[in-house]
Amino acid sequence: MRKRKLTVALGLAGLAALIALAVYRNPTRLAFERAAADLPAAEAEARRLGLPLTSADLRPKTPIMPSENAAPLIRKAGKQIETLTKKHPILNELSFRGLASLSPEKRTQMDSVFADCAPILEVAILASAKPECDFERPWDTKPMWEMLFPEHAQLKRLTSVLRNRGLWLMEKGDISSAIRDFRAALALARFAGSDGDAFGATVQMNLETSGIVAIEQAATLRPRDAAFIDQLDALLAEVESHPVRNQRILGAEVVNSLLMVNYPPDKLASAVFNQQGSGGLEGQIQVLQYSTFLAPPLVPPGIRRDAYRARALRFWSRYIAGVNGADTSLRAKALIDPTLKQLDSADEPTLRLLHHSSPITKDTHKTLFRRDAKVRTTRALLAVLKHRIQHGRYPTSLAGLTSNTDDPFSFSKLGYRVNGEEVRVYSVGRDEKSDGGRLLSEHRWFLPRGRDIVSLYPFRPEISY
Repeated sequence: MRKRKLTVALGLAGLAALIALAVYRNPTRLAFERAAADLPAAEAEARRLGLPLTSADLRPKTPIMPSENAAPLIRKAGKQIETLTKKHPILNELSFRGLASLSPEKRTQMDSVFADCAPILEVAILASAKPECDFERPWDTKPMWEMLFPEHAQLKRLTSVLRNRGLWLMEKGDISSAIRDFRAALALARFAGSDGDAFGATVQMNLETSGIVAIEQAATLRPRDAAFIDQLDALLAEVESHPVRNQRILGAEVVNSLLMVNYPPDKLASAVFNQQGSGGLEGQIQVLQYSTFLAPPLVPPGIRRDAYRARALRFWSRYIAGVNGADTSLRAKALIDPTLKQLDSADEPTLRLLHHSSPITKDTHKTLFRRDAKVRTTRALLAVLKHRIQHGRYPTSLAGLTSNTDDPFSFSKLGYRVNGEEVRVYSVGRDEKSDGGRLLSEHRWFLPRGRDIVSLYPFRPEISY
């Protein structure tokens, strides 16, 4: 009897040892342990790069005085312009097509429409002159995916009306007021990126690009006015002095990744499969399987959270440093490709959560260089017009111009074409292939669709928008 008990005890001990060995030598657990051990070094690197580690880091380091914050005025003017748009549907048409597309009948309404807009735009201009903008997001109480950002739509309406009123005033000869409107539109566009998130940065770049196109159009109205060309160039120099690519641009995404580390795996799995339309018993099984995929049962929760946090910080440190440390889209791609390929690895369990908390595609970085390209092509175009004013002819090349003519999408200079009076300055654009300055809207069935980023004189809205 005693021998039998001893045999059973030894058997149970052996089984326990095998289970313990399976737990502690489990490849998935070992992978999480290695990643978790890297957390102190990952946090130190993130701090050195200035990345936010908590929600509190997304707020300004020193509180913004109410008198210096543009946000309340943006909200006030934004709500008012939204109400006015319902009264004047033509404002929506202006947002999409601009003044040049309006019929003669509709153009007769513009003085009345802009008169109604004037008090609202004065508030917007006051907002644009503020030094800071803090929308006071509830970073500490809500994850980013549960927040709303109504100010983006408000800024889109306000900047559109300002740009179009500026062009309208240009046609009437009121240059100083037009410059004021252009400047306000560009300043408000910059505030769209004040949250430091990818979506806000995209809105900012789109609004700034629209403002740059308006400046390009304005140059066509007074191409031989040297003082006016200088004023337009000064506006673009101000835009160029506030680079979109900086340490704050993806700060909210960094914090979002860190918040998701503590998000219950079953809730995340439920959110994923509810969006995919799964339901019933099949959906419940999918949620259970995916929860187990994100939170392997043999990995203690503390180790899992530390590992996911370390992986998130390493990813963002390398991605942001790569994008911000490059002077062209091509160099950025070379720097971030290893990081993106690592994220695509299906064999590394500690990267699983990053697929949700870092929705970065391989071409996202190109968006960050697009505005740079448009600023440079337009400033170079203005320099070409200035050269003609001074010398009576267009320059033979861009080589002697004072503006930056490096192409952000290649290792060479911006392209330059002159055809009679028409001038084109262009970047090869996102596809990194030159189309000779042909615009996307100029494609023909027998030619590939051009994707160059082009600044054009004389401006032609039918092909430039």
